[in-house]
Amino acid sequence: MKRDRIFTLFLSLTIFRKMYSGEVYVDGACRGNGQPGARGGVGVHFPDLPSQDRSRELGGERQTNQRAGIQAATDAVRAGADLGYDAIVVKTDNKNVVNAHNDWMGKWRSNGWRNCRGKPVVNRDDFEELQNAIDDSGMAVRFEHTPAGCSRGNQIAEDLARYAYQDSGMFFL
Repeated sequence: MKRDRIFTLFLSLTIFRKMYSGEVYVDGACRGNGQPGARGGVGVHFPDLPSQDRSRELGGERQTNQRAGIQAATDAVRAGADLGYDAIVVKTDNKNVVNAHNDWMGKWRSNGWRNCRGKPVVNRDDFEELQNAIDDSGMAVRFEHTPAGCSRGNQIAEDLARYAYQDSGMFFL
């Protein structure tokens, strides 16, 4: 009898569990993009949970907008998993990140991380880290392009990314 109640409770928790989903805006920015002395930043904005927004400097020697955008997406996926989301929509103005996830990464993986011209994929390490974060998250992850400057969420993510590499401690949204 007790075993039946435990099984029924387990079944109701698994079948009728509420699905948690969310959207997140991400952006990467880089002052002096790709040049010596460049500094990049990563911004992640959760419109429904602004207390979970994050901003950090881009790590590594190569400082570029593209690397910052990829790492922002990776941070967003990991944060969504930590928040217990079952599904997340990552919104970015970086078409390269959207296309990479939606169209190219599967092909790159099967081609030994070579692009359609047979050349090594640029930023492979960052894209592999993004793919690993998606695979490890257990979430349904969808990427959507949002035009730069056309939404408050995108602007906040951009501001967070720029703030990450600025010397000033003052920042207002």
